[in-house]
Amino acid sequence: MNARRRAARLVAVLGLLATSFGGPAAAQPPEERTDVRVDVRSMSGSLTPETETLLIRARAVNTTQEPVRNLRAGLRIGNVLLGRSDIARGEPLARFGTRVTDVAVPGEELAPGGTADLDFAVPVAQLPFARSATNGVYPLRIEVRSRFEVVGAVDTYVVWWPQASRTLRIAFLWPLVEPTHRALGNDFFDDDLAASVADGRLSTLLRLGAGSPLPLTWAVDPELVDSLRRMTGGYTVRGDEGTSGAAARTWLDALRTAVRDETVVPLPYADPDLTTTTSGSLAVDAGTAFRLGRELLGRDLGTPGNGTLAWPPGGTLSPAAEALLAAQGVKGVVVAESALPLSEQLNYTPTAPTPLAPGALGSLTALVADAQLNHWVAEPTREEGPRVAVQRFLADSAMTAMERPGVLRDIVIAPPRTWDPVRAFAAQLLAQTVAVPWLTPTTLSGVLAGEPSGAARTRAPAARGALDPAQVARMLALRRGIQRLRGILTDPQHAPEELAQLDDALLRAVSSRWAESPDGGQRLVNLVDAVLSRQVGRLRIVPGGIVTMTGRSGRVPVTFENDLGQEVRIRVRLNSNNRLAVEGDAPYEGRTGAVVTIPPGTRTIEITGRATTGGLFPITVEVLGNDGAPLGIGSTLRVRSTAYGVVALAITAGAFGLLLVASATRLLRRRRKGPAEPAPDREPQPA
Repeated sequence: MNARRRAARLVAVLGLLATSFGGPAAAQPPEERTDVRVDVRSMSGSLTPETETLLIRARAVNTTQEPVRNLRAGLRIGNVLLGRSDIARGEPLARFGTRVTDVAVPGEELAPGGTADLDFAVPVAQLPFARSATNGVYPLRIEVRSRFEVVGAVDTYVVWWPQASRTLRIAFLWPLVEPTHRALGNDFFDDDLAASVADGRLSTLLRLGAGSPLPLTWAVDPELVDSLRRMTGGYTVRGDEGTSGAAARTWLDALRTAVRDETVVPLPYADPDLTTTTSGSLAVDAGTAFRLGRELLGRDLGTPGNGTLAWPPGGTLSPAAEALLAAQGVKGVVVAESALPLSEQLNYTPTAPTPLAPGALGSLTALVADAQLNHWVAEPTREEGPRVAVQRFLADSAMTAMERPGVLRDIVIAPPRTWDPVRAFAAQLLAQTVAVPWLTPTTLSGVLAGEPSGAARTRAPAARGALDPAQVARMLALRRGIQRLRGILTDPQHAPEELAQLDDALLRAVSSRWAESPDGGQRLVNLVDAVLSRQVGRLRIVPGGIVTMTGRSGRVPVTFENDLGQEVRIRVRLNSNNRLAVEGDAPYEGRTGAVVTIPPGTRTIEITGRATTGGLFPITVEVLGNDGAPLGIGSTLRVRSTAYGVVALAITAGAFGLLLVASATRLLRRRRKGPAEPAPDREPQPA
């Protein structure tokens, strides 16, 4: 092991010498060892002339199975960064920067798996930028060395802010969105929602948001709130009694308190995929989702939310979705940068509010979320630790503020709907956003009221709907089936409870969440299909035996059983392939059939008809909706006619007529010849 370390040190020294003299190694520095991991526990978010000391608390951890000896730790500061792209690249720019302090690691040795605290307190006056009057972001490295070799390091940034000016307003959108776990009514597919609000993702988001030192804009899915309210009154998980009603009640109570004086963006019910639902037959569902969402939030949270704000899912905004939002009274819509890319390259970040072209229903303002800052927020915290991740966000926002000093601009942060933040990261992010001197917290309402951007942007082509087209087609067929079944009810306001529950189930089936987990949406569609089939099956035609018609005309009985709990008005259509001519005014053989009313229970109708053939033949009976489309209810009756058919009667009559003519002809011939002469007597002949 010692020989390997000596060889590694020799390579490092040679690499440094080659770098100093501009050799080939200058383009590619030698690799560093990672025997020691450096975790930053806290550090100064920014430095000003009033700040006396740069404070950093870190911890060194030996990640090897052998002791690491002769350890010292130090700080290096590199040259000032020139733009946000320097942060985006993530290169260790302070690797060969100025060393500003050097301390011995306690004990100067780390046993395998051992740790040691590293505390740095560097007077600001000793930092290389202390005399600069210009705001700047500098790369900073915390490194641990064994003799002359770096065995562990972490790279971060330090912000120097001598010119006190808050030129950047920042608004955080705080998402409370969850794929639905509910089946029908108060029955759930699983109990995962209870686990999330008890001590999971939703619990973390609510605790962080409720304790935030800065104002937040809450984006809430009303379906989530409605599901939790149902749990508080008793619920089942696939028929078994649920046990987490208390956790749901606690979470809801905390949410009501948290949003009492905050801005709430009311997402449409179940957060539908607007690209899919704003065109064709599903357009009505999109409008219903907006209306229902605001009603549920008003009922369950005490506020319908700010209806002038919206946050549609997806990376683009279709013209149909824009028209729908305008029709719902929306004024400001949060969109990703991918929806409105810049038409030309700029040397600064434009302010978030961007006017959209006015439409027939009014004009909208796009609130463009900053892509790079959103990436730092959404990215899972890596080995660098939460504090370094927060410092990267602060450094990037400081670089944004320095692009146009003295010009007030707005930044929107919109984490993904599935955001599951590390608690330490999110808590420090919110705390540092309030503390640093270049950021002013605001809300989306404040951003909407800000000065709009003059930067030219191009509307990106609308992407296809996020949902599977085959699944959408199936949902459309189910929607039509539900409407036809409800259409035959004489009192649709009192439809069977299970049938009434299918409407919101279909709204949940077009949720944008199923783009990431299509199995969940398919599960819901399968349930709706099964329930609809069961409800349709409550109206049926009772199979009977063979119906015998002893004469040319007779009655064909058709018996219905109605278990839908109320009278239904249906259309009945017959098809006998012209073997039965229906008599009377009822158009049973017409394209849309004849209207028949069936009360609850059993009813038999009798159809009078005339057989056009003899023997046994089938008659198909089909039940149609009010629009003349099949309901999927039908049966085949068998009819036997013992009377001659029309053709048989015609043939028989013709044959009988020919027989009469032949007989008459023979009689006339005999009369013309006169009486016949008697035959002569003959003698008997001997045997």
